Amino acid sequence: MNRAGYVYVLTNPAMPGMVKVGMTERHPHLRAKELSAHTGVPSPFQVAWFAEVEVCAAVEAAVKVAMDRYRVNGRREFFSVTVPEAREAIERAAAGRLGRRVVPRPAGRFRRRGYARWGMGVVAARAALLLALALAALRWL
Repeated sequence: MNRAGYVYVLTNPAMPGMVKVGMTERHPHLRAKELSAHTGVPSPFQVAWFAEVEVCAAVEAAVKVAMDRYRVNGRREFFSVTVPEAREAIERAAAGRLGRRVVPRPAGRFRRRGYARWGMGVVAARAALLLALALAALRWL
């Protein structure tokens, strides 16, 4: 899999001293939101740092090999390192593969393109309006 994407570092206040390192082809804030939705997570994940890379799977694999001795559990992507240490490992693993560096925005300010920028209330209101117009048009037939 030679796809561009992001390698990210997430933190969680309920897990002090640990970071989660992973990859996604979508925006890291969306991935953090997905992970935070699980019922076993007491507080939401926060995006501490991320980089856009040309080959995200290869960079993530190299980071996990380099930081393997700091793994909290051999079957999980959690490491007992600081955010700067994880960032350094990602930059080393990416070597010449780093795309433009991206500074994360606060999670509350991130919006996807399209309908998500309006919020679900606006989308629901527009859907209700379209339904009402369609029903009114059917009555005229």
